[in-house]
Order: sequence, then C-alpha cells, then structure tokens
Amino acid sequence: MNNKTFKQYIKKLQSDNSSDIENTIEKIRINGNCHIIPEIINVIKFSTNEEVRNKSIRLLNDIKDKNAVPYIIDAIKDKENKQVIDIITSSCWQNGLDFSNYYSVFIDLIVNENYNTSLEAFTVIEEIIKNVNYEERNKSILKLKKKLKKIDADKQKLINELILLLEKEK
Repeated sequence: MNNKTFKQYIKKLQSDNSSDIENTIEKIRINGNCHIIPEIINVIKFSTNEEVRNKSIRLLNDIKDKNAVPYIIDAIKDKENKQVIDIITSSCWQNGLDFSNYYSVFIDLIVNENYNTSLEAFTVIEEIIKNVNYEERNKSILKLKKKLKKIDADKQKLINELILLLEKEK
C-alpha cells in the first residue's frame, strides 16, 4: 500500500460514513499493511455502529502477518486503549500469530487487568507456552505466587490454574 492509499484509508476510517468505513475495512483486508492497525483499533473504540465495530474486530482477529505482532502489543500497552484491551488481547489468540516474545506482557495483563482481559491473556499464554523458555516460566511462577494473595477470588482461581500450567510445562 502506497502512502497516498494509506492516507485515504485513514481518512475513510475516520469518517462518519459507516458504508465508507465498511468498504475501507474490506479493502484493508485485501491490500492493507500493519501500519493501519492503530486506526482499526480506533474504529473499534469509537464506532457506534455495531456492524462496523464487528468487521473491525474480525479484521484484527484474522490478521496473519507476523509483522503485525509489535503493533498489536503496542496497542495493548497503550493506556488509551483500556476500554478495548480485552478485544485486542482476544485477537492475539484468535489470529494465531506467535506472541511468545511478549509473554511477560500477557502475564502482566493477568495480574493487573479485569477478569475478562485476564482470561483472554490466559488463553494467549496457553497458545504460546511451548515457545517460552524455562527461565521465563519460572520467573512468572514466582511473580504470580507473590501477587496471588492481593487478587480477588475469581482471579486467584485463574492464576492458580496458570501456575499449574506453567509448572506442567517445565
């Protein structure tokens, strides 16, 4: 995608015309590149049209370009995306990309975010755990055990389950 097309896509995604946004999402699906991910996330955050929002989420879930991984991780880390962090995290296991280099990000999500986001992060970890080295898993187990008493009961169950998973993979 050339720079002119990229700018046109952004302009269409930022418009109030749902039809234009939907058409642009379909064009991005065919011709897009990873640089457009922040704009897709903005559509997810700000669109009031359910169909537009759903198409944007499906696009994020269907990304197969490994170059998208850092863009998605940046979106997870961006505090401005707090209201959609569970959706972004969910896309990480749905799109099947390898996020194992960012394993610690998902551990932090489990510890620090709400239950829904924690559950999505747990699922990502289940998908990538075989690619995470022994030392990283051990550090995570210690971190999780330290945080366990300070977390609500529902998340304690989830974290205990994660600890068992991490210990099993040793």
